[in-house]
Amino acid sequence: MAVSYVVMFFLIPFLFTNKTPSSKNLSAGSIIFILFSSFASYLLADLFPSEFWGNRFLHTFGGGFLAYLTCYLATKDSKVHIRRAQFFVLSFLVVIALGNVNEVFEFILHNTTNIVFAETINDTWLDLCCNIIGALVAALIFTPNIKYSRHE
Repeated sequence: MAVSYVVMFFLIPFLFTNKTPSSKNLSAGSIIFILFSSFASYLLADLFPSEFWGNRFLHTFGGGFLAYLTCYLATKDSKVHIRRAQFFVLSFLVVIALGNVNEVFEFILHNTTNIVFAETINDTWLDLCCNIIGALVAALIFTPNIKYSRHE
């Protein structure tokens, strides 16, 4: 997620303004917060008595919610002004893409090692649904804070 933050920090302004933000605006605080939140979501997921519900929590908050939050922090820190709808669509697509990449890596590791990530295909679909739920919760919280100005 921290790498995604850096990529999104430069990508979002480029996509919507065709400008590159100053790298001095990269926030060490945002990166540390993302790393801490990711680590905390793994720790909290392990506290669930049921592996099933721990995995749901991990994909909802450590996946969808945190990926959307990462997009929000990158947008805020890059000081780009985009419409809320643009931010929502891009961030939602990023969440979906990261979730799919994660599931593909799980599939590859599952089929090339002795590590079992999912007993059935339903686990993969539940993971992807949880990513979407996490993104929607984050969208309700963070999207209203996106700033847009026509007069730049």
